[in-house]
Amino acid sequence: MKTKKKQLLKTRILGLISLFAILGLVIGCNESSDSDLNPDTEPGNGYVVLKLTDAPFPAKSVAEANISVDWVQLLRYDGENEQEGQKIHESDSTHILFDLEDTVTFNLLDLKNGQTAILGEQEIPVDNYDEIRLHVVDAGIVLTSGAEYDLKVPSGDASGLKIKLDPYLTVGDGSYSEVLLDFDVSRSFVVRGNLSKGKVKGFIFKPVVRAVPNYQATTGQVEGIVSDTSDVVLENARLTLLSGEDTVITAITNEDGFYAMIGILPGNYTLVSDMDEYIEQQVEVTVEKGEVTVQDFVLAPEDDDEENVDE
Repeated sequence: MKTKKKQLLKTRILGLISLFAILGLVIGCNESSDSDLNPDTEPGNGYVVLKLTDAPFPAKSVAEANISVDWVQLLRYDGENEQEGQKIHESDSTHILFDLEDTVTFNLLDLKNGQTAILGEQEIPVDNYDEIRLHVVDAGIVLTSGAEYDLKVPSGDASGLKIKLDPYLTVGDGSYSEVLLDFDVSRSFVVRGNLSKGKVKGFIFKPVVRAVPNYQATTGQVEGIVSDTSDVVLENARLTLLSGEDTVITAITNEDGFYAMIGILPGNYTLVSDMDEYIEQQVEVTVEKGEVTVQDFVLAPEDDDEENVDE
């Protein structure tokens, strides 16, 4: 068994390396003269990278949660017509299509605990952008048993899944920006049946995605280790970050008991840790811009609680 003491230093170092790797790419929306990392752009353009990550699916019996994307667009913001809602996007000139070489497929379960994958990147005109359109053509689940489920993509998404950018993304002349797309697998792939008992009738695909513009410069990170009262790290413990009663982001611990949540706006939150057969815990955490908030949990088995009641 792996103990918390043996894994703590290793996990902290890996977590810091991961954070530095992300922050080392770009801090915010920098002018090209300030950073050698920014690609050369034509006058009047900036460079934007769209990165995909995953709020994971809480089930050990799921091996893959796949989506395939064939195009993605950024839509310009027009403040003067803001009250007209989607009408501000009717003109083709407001749509900036990202060039994907081909349909790309991602196993979203590979993108957890701070891992990201580049969905698309290119030079685009200077402007403000307030919406992303993500066109998902296929979705599917593969269980560890080998069973596969091809899922129907909602017909309403023919024009692309609409993901709001709030605040909107400002692309400046010669700037470099990264937008994080956090795909909440646990809410996007709805189980029909009882997954924990192996009685699965199928899945329903209802995509839930949040977008965070310039996430390196505007957000913070929460990470930590979950262990039990015997100092044994817990794999597949669930973490849920709440703002009031609303779920902001979720995470699942890896084999070292480690979890990480990225792209979190500064503020005060409630962080809940729970796992089957253990007593749920919740704490208040504060997230600050550009900082890592470390929050560990020690969960007690449910039978400990029952013994205390009997006494």
